[in-house]
Amino acid sequence: LQAAQRAKALIQRILLFSRKTGSSRETLDFTESVSETLQMIRELIPANVELKISLSGSCPIISNPTFVHQIIINLLTNAVHAMGADGGALRVEVAPVFLSEARARELGLTAGNYAALNVHDSGPGMSREIVERIFEPYFTTKGIGEGTGLGLAVVQGIVKDHEGAISVESRPEKGTTFGIFLPQFDRGEEEKKEMVQQPLAGDETILYVDDEPALTDIGKMMLEQLGYRVTTRCSSIE
Repeated sequence: LQAAQRAKALIQRILLFSRKTGSSRETLDFTESVSETLQMIRELIPANVELKISLSGSCPIISNPTFVHQIIINLLTNAVHAMGADGGALRVEVAPVFLSEARARELGLTAGNYAALNVHDSGPGMSREIVERIFEPYFTTKGIGEGTGLGLAVVQGIVKDHEGAISVESRPEKGTTFGIFLPQFDRGEEEKKEMVQQPLAGDETILYVDDEPALTDIGKMMLEQLGYRVTTRCSSIE
C-alpha cells in the first residue's frame, strides 16, 4: 500500500505542471507545513548558506502536504544554486496577509486573506529577460546535468491549481525574492455549509453490478449502511 501511494504521488507530481489533478486535499496550517518541511531539509542546506526563518501566525489553507513540500524544495534549491559556491543569506518568511483590491489586482487575485510565503536569496539576481522566462517548462540557466528547468514550472502549476499567485522580484547584484500567495481557508464559511448539508440516505432498491466480487461486496455494505436495499451481480448478462 505504501509503495502504491508513493507511485501515485510521483505520477501526480509529474503531471502537475501540465494539467490540473484531482489530488486529495485537506485543511492544514501552511505555517506548520512549511516549518516541518524546513526541519526535514535544513541539513541539506550548505554550510556557507545562512538560513533565516520567520514564521508568524496561523495560515489555514486547503492543500496537500506534498504540494507544500514541492514548493519549498524547488524554491530553496533554486536559491542555493543561484548563490553558488560563495554561499550567502537565504531568508524564508511565512505570514498571513490581507491583500487590498489594488494589490490583489496586480497579482490577478481577488481581495482577501492569504497565506504569504517569501523566499529571498542574496545571489547575483536575474536580468529582466531571464525573469520573463523562468516559469517556462524546461527553461534553465543551469549547466548540463545540473537541472531540468521544471522546478519553477511545477511551483507555478501548484500555485495556480490552488487559485493563488506567484511573484518574483529580482535585479542584478540585488538578489531575488519569490512570493507565494495562497487563499486562506475560511472555517466560518465551511461550518455554515456543514450545517445545511443533509446526509445522503434512501430506502430504494439498487442493483449493483461489477465484475469484481470484492467491489460488489464493498458497494453493497456502503449502500446498505445508508438505508438502501441492495442486490449485487458480478455478471452483466445475469
